[in-house]
Amino acid sequence: MFLLSYALASAGLVRQDVSLPVIAALWVGAIAWSGMRVAGFVCPRCRRPFFGKWYFFKPLSRSCVHCDLPRVNT
Repeated sequence: MFLLSYALASAGLVRQDVSLPVIAALWVGAIAWSGMRVAGFVCPRCRRPFFGKWYFFKPLSRSCVHCDLPRVNT
């Protein structure tokens, strides 16, 4: 993140005092977007959230937390 903001500032594309906060905000936004995509993934068998119930969220689960449909790694 620091190297990207330094490169943008040295190239003159953005001001040096603005580059790091802008890149950091974009990075946090990308992480939030990908987290919401994972949290919203629906199991094809039971049509419920694959990785979570209302009281926990297990993004590294190897099977659906509701119906135990195994996750296929491609």
